[in-house]
Amino acid sequence: MLGACSGNGTVKPPAATQPTVISGMLVPFTASSADTIQEQLTGLSAPIASNGNFDLNLPSTATMNSTYGNLLNSKDDTFGLCTTTNVTAPSGFKSIVFSTLNSMKGTTFVAENVSPLPGGNAVSYKVWWFATVAGTVTVNNTGCLGYGTVNQSLVFKQGWNVMDVTVNGASTTITRAANQTPGRLTWKNKNSVQSLESQALNPYLFNPWAALRK
Repeated sequence: MLGACSGNGTVKPPAATQPTVISGMLVPFTASSADTIQEQLTGLSAPIASNGNFDLNLPSTATMNSTYGNLLNSKDDTFGLCTTTNVTAPSGFKSIVFSTLNSMKGTTFVAENVSPLPGGNAVSYKVWWFATVAGTVTVNNTGCLGYGTVNQSLVFKQGWNVMDVTVNGASTTITRAANQTPGRLTWKNKNSVQSLESQALNPYLFNPWAALRK
């Protein structure tokens, strides 16, 4: 009991281990340039403050499974539209990724993770990845549209998981973020995160799952 108490005798609440909200700051941002941010597939949205801040609440596991269950990707589509389906995952595993957010005036934003990266084709950003069940998902040498070669073994908790994505040329590395509740992050116009020329060559760079619904 004493170990769970602070010096003034109050019990410390357990540290948060999973995200419940995407807190962001749009950079650069001009007041009145947009008033709402939205995740396009689900339609989930949040107001943008005059300073560019927003807080997009993440639905609970029960809500994701019921209200948005028809949007969840199957095991074989975990990494988007891939040429082979050698993905292993726990029974009942489905997922969905929030990687980009749109302003209601047409601009797409990403949470840039590392800048600049060595090499003109490299880009790194964070995603919020929902999983229906906990467990390890593994994929090897799969050619995925937007991501290229993916060799991963990712551990998911049930619910929301923050992952760091690094795309470098024709291959992609995904790792579980060390901080699962990162607080307010900078979100940038995707056109400023990587050159338009590179994006034209890889239109699914920031959201390979969009190719599943074409």
